[in-house]
Amino acid sequence: MYKFLITISLHFSSIPSHASYEFEPSKYKCQSIEKRIDIIKSKMRAGYTNQEGERLKRELRQLKKQRNSSKNKGLSVQ
Repeated sequence: MYKFLITISLHFSSIPSHASYEFEPSKYKCQSIEKRIDIIKSKMRAGYTNQEGERLKRELRQLKKQRNSSKNKGLSVQ
């Protein structure tokens, strides 16, 4: 049991957190942001469960932040 708990704790400590991820705008990353935003919006119009809706809203907020960051650096987001 002890080995199992150590293994699990090591596994989760090695997974990078999404909260610590910093988006660094680059031409490659910025090209598809607007398309990904449109895809999420269409999924939201099609209907979703409460859990999926929260995930879509989080993803949409993150993409909008990335879009603003890209535009501030003068990069195209289309």
